Amino acid sequence: MCNKWAALAVTVCLLGYVGLAWSDRPTGDQPRATAKEIKFTCTQHGPTMMTLTLVTEAGGSPRKVVITGANNVQRWMVTADGMDVTPSDQTPAGNATLKVRAGDTLTWRVTAAKHGVTFADQDAAEAALEFQPGGKNRVPRPESKFQTFGPKPWGTDAFSPMDGQPVTLAVAKVKGADKEKK
Repeated sequence: MCNKWAALAVTVCLLGYVGLAWSDRPTGDQPRATAKEIKFTCTQHGPTMMTLTLVTEAGGSPRKVVITGANNVQRWMVTADGMDVTPSDQTPAGNATLKVRAGDTLTWRVTAAKHGVTFADQDAAEAALEFQPGGKNRVPRPESKFQTFGPKPWGTDAFSPMDGQPVTLAVAKVKGADKEKK
C-alpha cells in the first residue's frame, strides 16, 4: 500500500514539474513572444557602419517611418511622419536604436549612392515585421562580412536609384500583440 502512495506522490510531483515548465508557454488567449529588437545594416556599407536596431515601444499611433540610404554612407537617414529622427552613431559599437511602434509602416529606400538592407536574423525579422509587397527580394547573405553580424543574415542586394528615382528596398509593418495571437 505504501508503494502505491509513494508512486502516486512521485507521479503528482512529476506532473507538477511538467506543468510548471509549460506554464509560461502561450495559450490560445495569450500573444506569442515576438522579437523586440531587430538589427539591420546596409548590405553595401555594413555592418561596420549604417547599423541600426529597431526597438519596439508601447503606445502612440502608427506612423510612416522612412529609412533612406543617401549620399551619407555612414548612416541611414530616418523620418517618422516626415520628422527627422535619424540616430547619430550607427556603428555596431554605437548601439544606435530606432524606436518603432506596433502598426508602424517601415520603408527602406535608396535615393543616392548604392545601398541594400540586411537583417541580422531572418527569423527575428519575420517574427516582428510583416513584409509587404513592393521592394526587392530578400535572400540569405553568406558574404564573409556578415558571418559575425547575426545568426541568420538575410536581406536585399545593394541598388542605386534608377533614372534619378528612389528605389524601394523593403516595406514592412511592425507587428503588434493583436496580430500575434494563435
